[in-house]
Amino acid sequence: MTPLPLSGIAKSVSGATVHGRHLLRLRDANTGPVCDADAAIIRADADLYVARARGFGTALMFDASSASDFAGLDILVRLDDRFGYLAAGDVIAFDPGSRRFRVLFRRASKHNSFLVTERCNHYCLMCSQPPRKSRMAG
Repeated sequence: MTPLPLSGIAKSVSGATVHGRHLLRLRDANTGPVCDADAAIIRADADLYVARARGFGTALMFDASSASDFAGLDILVRLDDRFGYLAAGDVIAFDPGSRRFRVLFRRASKHNSFLVTERCNHYCLMCSQPPRKSRMAG
C-alpha cells in the first residue's frame, strides 16, 4: 500500500499575479463558486468551460486533462496525476510564487483532526503555544 502524497510542487501555475499562501476549497466545476477561496476541479476539457461559465476564478487541473486555454480564469494550477485523489470539499494551502501546496483537509478521510487549544500549562515539547500562567487556588 502506497500512502497518498499530501504535499508537492505544482507542475505549472498560469495567470497568478498574487503572492503568499492561499487556502483553496476544491469544488466540482458544475457547482459554481460560493466564495473567492473556491477552486474548480478540472478532470476533462469540458470541466474547464463549465468552470468559466459558472464564475470560478481559480481552477485545479491534473495531467490527464489536456486543456491549456485558461482565458477567463485568474489562476490555473496543474498538478500531476498522483494528486488525482483530490475531490470536492478538500482544502489545500497553495503558494503561487513557489508553486508549493499542501493538503490540509480531505473530506473523504476518516482521520482529519484539528488541534484547537487555549494556552495550557503542560509544557509539551512539540506545542507551538507558550505555557499559560496557572492560577492555583490555595
